[in-house]
Amino acid sequence: MNVNRRQLLLTTSAVGSLALIAAYSRPTRVHASPAKHEPITAKLLYTTGSVFSADFTSQLPYSVLLGAIVDGGSSDLAGATLTVNFDERGQAWSGEDARLQGKLTTPLHTSHSSVGSVGVLEIELPKAPGLGNATVVFPLRPTRLYPAENVGPLGDTTLELSGSRIETFAMTAVPDQSVSIGTAWGVELLASWARTNDVKTFGGDSYAYPREIAVSSVGPAPIPAGAAVQIVVDAGIVTSINASVMSLTVEGTAAPLWHFEPLPDSAQTGGSIVLDGPLAAGTTLLIAVDSQLASTSVVTDSITYGRVSLTSPESAAPMRRSSLMETTTAVSSSGTPLVTNGARGKN
Repeated sequence: MNVNRRQLLLTTSAVGSLALIAAYSRPTRVHASPAKHEPITAKLLYTTGSVFSADFTSQLPYSVLLGAIVDGGSSDLAGATLTVNFDERGQAWSGEDARLQGKLTTPLHTSHSSVGSVGVLEIELPKAPGLGNATVVFPLRPTRLYPAENVGPLGDTTLELSGSRIETFAMTAVPDQSVSIGTAWGVELLASWARTNDVKTFGGDSYAYPREIAVSSVGPAPIPAGAAVQIVVDAGIVTSINASVMSLTVEGTAAPLWHFEPLPDSAQTGGSIVLDGPLAAGTTLLIAVDSQLASTSVVTDSITYGRVSLTSPESAAPMRRSSLMETTTAVSSSGTPLVTNGARGKN
């Protein structure tokens, strides 16, 4: 066959195009990118407590650890161990196991040890593979330090997660309050209660209202001026009250000036004795309460129970000691405190 120059050029060009297409159509091998490593993260669940320095001049916050939410990221948490270090002056082991929260609550094997004042909990997570995250409730409870809560700063509360298949992870719970400087003060309230048989509550108890109140300043600083002893009773049962200072328990010490402010809430009767001056540490203020009762008998299952509490200026709150006696109520015939918002009563 005779091939002229023009045919040769066309043929050569076509072959070159096919070769080019073949070259660009050749399959290539795709390499998958390695999986991105996601680190372990955790969120500590805690509230804040406080202690005082030895001389009661600094209020020192500490973390009260409740639990943790752990996200394993790319790691499998199965069989890992959670180690919690805490100061046993501020928290104590309840003696129970930690719990894994989920659709079902699962107890986790928990061991406890102590090194000085440091408590150590070791909590074993489930060994079933594929555990990507865990919400763990710790078996810790706050300790009761009052009246010796001047123990100085407490040690850090820490959490560590370790295991054969994960990188060790650790973090520290940081209190969300700052140190306060001043001198601590505190109060203990006691009250004697009168009862009226004209009123029956849902449980059959007669209604109790305060008759006398003792306000003890436990120091070391005085109860500040502006603090108020607030008295609250049900407006449908007690129509009015008046309160006055009777005396101090320390002879030769003058009672601070005070004034009485009625409670503005129409659903409740009451008022406050407001201190216009400080109440010195070591003294007890005695208050007499005069109450006027409703003239008709009342039978009700929705009442405001009588209570007495001490409020203080906001500026004095950081240095206030927690005696757990800042509020007092009457008790039922069975010994149960008659507390509004409890099993019986209303706001």
